[in-house]
Amino acid sequence: MIKTYLDILKNQIFKRKFFILKQRFFAKPISGAKFYRLFPFSKDLPFLSAKEFLSEFIKHSRYSFYFNPENRKDFFLQLLSQIDPMPVPLMRAEKLMKNTITVFGKEFWYGNRVDWQLDFIKNTRLASKQFYSSIRLPENGADVKVPWEVSRFQFVWTLGKAYWLSGRISFKDKFMALALHWNQENRFCYGINWMNPMEVAIRACNLIAGFYFFCEEADFEKEAGETVANFWMGFLIMLYQHGLYLESNLEYTRRSGNHLIANAVGLFMLGVFFKHTEKGKSWIKTSVLILESEIQRQTYPDGVNYEMSIAYHRMVTEMLLSASILAEINQVPFSLRFRDRLMAMLRFIRCYTRPDGSAPLIGDSDDGRLFWFNPEEDFNDHTAVLSAAAAFFDKRELKFEGDKFSEQALWLLGTNGWETFQRLRSDSLQLGSKQFEASQFVIMRSKSMHAIIDCGELGKYGWGGHGHNDTLSFELWIQGTCYLVDSGTYCYTSDRKLRNDFRSTRAHNTVMIDGLELAAFQNDFKVKADYTTPKIVDWKSTADHDILVAEHDAYKVHLSDPLTHNRKFVFEKKINRLTVEDRVYGNGTHTAEIFYHFAPKLSVEKTSYNKIFVTGGHTANHLDVDYERTDEEIFVEPSFFSPRYGVAKRNQVVRFRKRFTREMTFKVIFTLSEATKTR
Repeated sequence: MIKTYLDILKNQIFKRKFFILKQRFFAKPISGAKFYRLFPFSKDLPFLSAKEFLSEFIKHSRYSFYFNPENRKDFFLQLLSQIDPMPVPLMRAEKLMKNTITVFGKEFWYGNRVDWQLDFIKNTRLASKQFYSSIRLPENGADVKVPWEVSRFQFVWTLGKAYWLSGRISFKDKFMALALHWNQENRFCYGINWMNPMEVAIRACNLIAGFYFFCEEADFEKEAGETVANFWMGFLIMLYQHGLYLESNLEYTRRSGNHLIANAVGLFMLGVFFKHTEKGKSWIKTSVLILESEIQRQTYPDGVNYEMSIAYHRMVTEMLLSASILAEINQVPFSLRFRDRLMAMLRFIRCYTRPDGSAPLIGDSDDGRLFWFNPEEDFNDHTAVLSAAAAFFDKRELKFEGDKFSEQALWLLGTNGWETFQRLRSDSLQLGSKQFEASQFVIMRSKSMHAIIDCGELGKYGWGGHGHNDTLSFELWIQGTCYLVDSGTYCYTSDRKLRNDFRSTRAHNTVMIDGLELAAFQNDFKVKADYTTPKIVDWKSTADHDILVAEHDAYKVHLSDPLTHNRKFVFEKKINRLTVEDRVYGNGTHTAEIFYHFAPKLSVEKTSYNKIFVTGGHTANHLDVDYERTDEEIFVEPSFFSPRYGVAKRNQVVRFRKRFTREMTFKVIFTLSEATKTR
């Protein structure tokens, strides 16, 4: 704890405040001559032109990234075309040529020029001239994540891929025009796109990729060579400024999260990019220390990220994996302790991934990725990172039946990674059910059924963070259909009511007492206190069935007549049945509400005295929902489900309501029935 406060004091108080003072009142532009002097090789050539400097820089950094122009060989391009067949990559790039950019699955045409500060969904423009430390997020409903996502420059992969596959110079020219325009419209440290260090870090990583896609020595030998070289000089200075910003704006808090890891990954990639400078060496050292420390602090010993979000677990894992691969390339590998914890994180992904490759939606999800290799990629399919990890670590346990070499793996590991991946036999052993003891996630699985239950704390050791009020909630997948779902996230700062609705207790498959939240919300990313103190009471797993009993104490604190919620799961593998039995006991008279959220496109029909009939999955089979009828009320109501950030779909929720004194038990049985059976 003392070290945490010292890190905050050093980085948030001294370094950041000094940087703000310097940049606001005393900063001077970095000239080309001053920039040259940062590199030792320039001392041997004191009269460098921009062209000469770039030629030297390319020679010294050519093999420092995941790929370089020499990778543009037939076999690499053949693999790329197999993964993302022509002409689709060119069609995506053509849209970018006309300033049509995809964000959160939505396409938007900007017209003649991209507006880097525009939330095009709400048609609201955010700050562009204010110094970054003075900017406050708007209260008018604008979503800052829209311009942030555009300014991450993740579309570089679309343009770069199209350029490599087609050789069309116009794709390179477009990237250069967009980068130049962004630099002109986003003065260093001014405007919304300099407000958040995580955004600066992710943008830097993607801009570095742009350099390796498009900066080629042959361009300097042409008639316009000096003009092109001058662009790349400005580009390098812009990237260097990203590093200067990050080293002084590291997002340390008492319980740091994925932002600090993103900061460090960005600083590490910048350090590698500028490794021949003193700053670059310092950035590598600083970032490695942060990542070595934070992978331990921000994950449980079982490998689960402590923000208790499946989507953020994937994002953090792929950031750390990407840094590990780059470290190997540059011979600055991380420790065995780091690699062991990263392997544990990957095993969790392997375990929560369903047989069809889809992932649960537990906790926040905002489409966050370090690199978006393909904007049409299914965000809720996390197998791409497993493909890359299997090849990098040479581990068959991370490769499962039917898994293909992903585009992520190809760009990060090249054709050597493909060869390793092909040698690996898929792990033919059927994954079993597993309890993650430290985080208290439980995954029950068979060949045709998969359930994930969140028995852990809310997130960030009680802060909430990107976790939801979802204690003892679960998702249920059977034979290709996810029947019971988490409601998702939908938005962050743009609508506080919707933000709280989607992370509320009633938005999850759990029990709510007297209309009270499991934890009261303090702000968009924090709860006032987490009193759930959940624990797993019993766990047994056999070839035929799993039994889990867990409970939490949130309502012992919130109510004058305290209660404990105990929930039992019985997972019967051979007959595709899950039984959920709730027991709430304590003092006084209360009202319990039990929520079950069904996926969109499923039809939920109350068909008899104690049965609900669910149809519309990937097969003609249906889900029977049986319950013990006593004196409860039952409602089948419309609701919303958010499969990805900014997207909401209609679905249905079943709500049981029951008044009780001192103790209540309620059992619901979910059984997949064959299509030939009738109601």
